[in-house]
Amino acid sequence: MEKVILTPEELQNLKQISDNLNAVTINLGTMEVQIHDLNSTKTQLLQELTKIKQSQEVLGKTLNAKYGTGTVDLESGEFVQS
Repeated sequence: MEKVILTPEELQNLKQISDNLNAVTINLGTMEVQIHDLNSTKTQLLQELTKIKQSQEVLGKTLNAKYGTGTVDLESGEFVQS
C-alpha cells in the first residue's frame, strides 16, 4: 500500500476540527454537571418550600383558632379581624 501524506493545510484542518470537537465535548460535559447540580439545588429548594408552606398553614390555623379570621400587619403585629 502506498504511503500518502496529507498536505499541511489538510492536516491543519483535521487538527482544527478535532480540537473543536474536543472543546465542544468538554463544554457539554461541564454543562451536564452544572445541570445536575442545578437540578439537585432545585429539588432541595422545592422541598424547603413545601416545609415552609406547611409551617405557614399550621401557624395560620393556630392564629385563626385563637383570633378568628383576619389579617396581620407584619410590621406592627396588629391583627385586623375581617
